[in-house]
Amino acid sequence: MEVQDFPLTAFQRSKSENCISLFDVHHPTADQQDPSWIRGGFFMKWNKNGGNITLICFGSFPKLEERLKRFIENTDNVQSSLYDPYTLYAIILDELHLKMDSIVWELISIYNRTETQIFEFANAQQKRSSRGYDVDFVRLHHLMKLVIHLKEACEAIIETAKSIQTAHNDLFNASHFRDCPPHPAIPATGKDLEYLLSSFHGLGLRIRSVETRASNVINLAFNLVIQRDSTLLQEDSQSMKTVAIMTLVFLPGTAVASIFGSQFFNADFSDSGMGHLKVSSDFWLFWVLFGGVTGITLLAWWIWLSTSTKRRFAAHLEHRGRGAASMA
Repeated sequence: MEVQDFPLTAFQRSKSENCISLFDVHHPTADQQDPSWIRGGFFMKWNKNGGNITLICFGSFPKLEERLKRFIENTDNVQSSLYDPYTLYAIILDELHLKMDSIVWELISIYNRTETQIFEFANAQQKRSSRGYDVDFVRLHHLMKLVIHLKEACEAIIETAKSIQTAHNDLFNASHFRDCPPHPAIPATGKDLEYLLSSFHGLGLRIRSVETRASNVINLAFNLVIQRDSTLLQEDSQSMKTVAIMTLVFLPGTAVASIFGSQFFNADFSDSGMGHLKVSSDFWLFWVLFGGVTGITLLAWWIWLSTSTKRRFAAHLEHRGRGAASMA
């Protein structure tokens, strides 16, 4: 048996039934970092008559290499694999399952810390002390992207495992062993492939659960931020309302003082110190100008409001017409 490793970054899938191309995502740290991809392809050639197996691994990871080396160091394992070389594929799938399972649990631990931060933000918001908290939505969406990649990789491995299982069953079907019973390694490998396929199905369910959980975390964080911003806007609105009320309180007095302080009023004091106000005979000009300017302003506002309303209504009708035409 010969095991070779070629550290390539990609591998194009061959048309051979004994060739698989698997993809996995590795998240090395708990912080928000770009993930490193494990892209591996495996090709096996079995010479049944010559009694040798050649397994070529493209871009394998260290744990898989160590396990394959330990496997070929055992003479019994080598002899069993000569009867059923799909044992090597079972080892590869098992290591991929262990690798992906550790990544999923690492993502779960990250989401646990993220949920804790979101809950602290919610508690602080209830206590009206959430101004210092901020939600990193970019990080949340980055983690969601990793979950989506994991889901895709798991589904790809499941389909590949199904193909391997089908090829194994077709190669070692019951018709080949009518004269003599099969070697024990053959049914054992079939059970291993079936177990690994069910394990990947369970892992896929866990990944979908993490995906739903991640979506809930993003929605909760978004709603909490919207609620906090709404509370801040309400507080600002109360402040503006206070300013407006104070302005309305002092506005009439300011208007009266402005009128009496104009040139249309004059205080006439006598020698005894007593006096009274005299109103100019041209005071009517003030009301004419005031009424004219106010009327022109209101007329201009009414014309602008009517024109803009008609334009919005016409644009709405045009949009509905285009929608109906596209549906037709």
